[in-house]
Amino acid sequence: MRKLAGRTSTATKEITGVVRENRGLADQAATQVQCSRDQADRLLGLAEQAGTAMADIQRGARQVVGAIGKVTSDPD
Repeated sequence: MRKLAGRTSTATKEITGVVRENRGLADQAATQVQCSRDQADRLLGLAEQAGTAMADIQRGARQVVGAIGKVTSDPD
């Protein structure tokens, strides 16, 4: 009976250790997922800024082309 009690106690300690380790790993995974999400949000913001900048550049280029067209077609 003592051997069974000893094995049960040992097994319980081992299971407790495994559960703690799994909990720690799950916490680490959750932290990494949150970091990845934060990075994705930052990248999305940068992509939106780049899109706005490209639209501004395109508008400016159209204005330059329009101004050049006026200068070259104006006989004055």
